Amino acid sequence: MDNRLEDVRVPALPEDGYRQAFADDDEVEHYETRVYRAGSYDSWIWRLQSDYLAALLDRRFPDGIDRYLDFACGSGRVLSLIAPRAADPVGVDVSDRMLAIARQRVPTATLEERDITRGSHEGEPFDLVTAFRFFLNAEPDLRQDALRALHARVKDDGVLIVNLHGNPWSMRAVGATVRRLVLREPINYLSLRAFTKLLDDAGFEIEEWHGFGLMIARVFNTLGPRLPRAAEALARRFPVLQRACVDLVVVCRKR
Repeated sequence: MDNRLEDVRVPALPEDGYRQAFADDDEVEHYETRVYRAGSYDSWIWRLQSDYLAALLDRRFPDGIDRYLDFACGSGRVLSLIAPRAADPVGVDVSDRMLAIARQRVPTATLEERDITRGSHEGEPFDLVTAFRFFLNAEPDLRQDALRALHARVKDDGVLIVNLHGNPWSMRAVGATVRRLVLREPINYLSLRAFTKLLDDAGFEIEEWHGFGLMIARVFNTLGPRLPRAAEALARRFPVLQRACVDLVVVCRKR
């Protein structure tokens, strides 16, 4: 597979890049009512990931989490899952529109509209930090800035959990490559190998990772969930198949 597909920028980003991706009401509405609508492929993947995260947190934090940060928390999807386990849950984002939804969804969390990738990285560190649907979409410089900021905010024995929802080794890459070459559509990818290099540069290392979505969205939307569910069961039984999943959840620690 062409390794140049591993790291492509998001198309048609605003002047300030991904930081302004959800400054528009239409983008926020699309994310909430289309991407994560009930019965969608992404909502199904999220249910799978939620089960994995619940089991992981039961194992890593059996007595609960003291301080928890959800970076680029958006509308609070991940925050709403983990906040009940934390004594001090915090969400940060640069989109006031997304935060307005998050405040309704997770009223117990402290929500802050600010960009922690800029300025001082000082502050009390967290036991757990999550960052979902961010690193694939962010431009390369922002990825590096974010990892440096998060490194300063994770305790020495803390955990960073992220997801990469554009694995170039997945079935999604086949159709996407055709669109890129024939239709000239820019396509986003971020491989585990490329992200491992970013983590290493920022002072992190991977502790474990799991793949979700062996079957792509087109199969799910065309044939329904039965075949994708069977494929997920197969991937759980034979972990090597997870390397071909669309969405990877990566658990990291400080090196």
